[in-house]
Amino acid sequence: MDAQQDVKRSTNQKYKDEHLQIPLLPEGVGARHKHSHPPLQGGGYLNICTDSEVCLPENSPASLSELAAMGVSRTWCNVASAIGTEAFLEVWQILDQSHDQGAELNGSIRVTVPRYERFLRYQRNRVIRSLANQGKNPADIQKYLKAEMNIDISLRTVQRIASKRRCTT
Repeated sequence: MDAQQDVKRSTNQKYKDEHLQIPLLPEGVGARHKHSHPPLQGGGYLNICTDSEVCLPENSPASLSELAAMGVSRTWCNVASAIGTEAFLEVWQILDQSHDQGAELNGSIRVTVPRYERFLRYQRNRVIRSLANQGKNPADIQKYLKAEMNIDISLRTVQRIASKRRCTT
């Protein structure tokens, strides 16, 4: 007895014998399209992407959501938002290629950036030295810093910084 006849596919007689009425198809690759002709312009794939493919044009930068999705920290995403993702990717590449950084840790780059306050203090000190080089006394420099730059600083600190007198303006 044939094993295929033993398989009960449906109780409805209409569907049970339907497979017997289908003519046999020719075998081989493209056999069903034996009489059709290929399109004249070719039958290439559409210019689309699937979820498993990267779907960015060559010159298109990554988006902020992509940076977050790949695990870039919130701080670096904020930097990317502030300067633009394209500029961020350039900075990232420069940091990645830098050999003067500390040890690589878990596939990450260790970057030491001084606090922004250090930059502000440096600029304040340059102003103090510049005014001192112009002959201003420490009390006038202190008043200038408070009035023009909203910086509260002791007279002693102004004197200490002004006494160094090395200004490269």
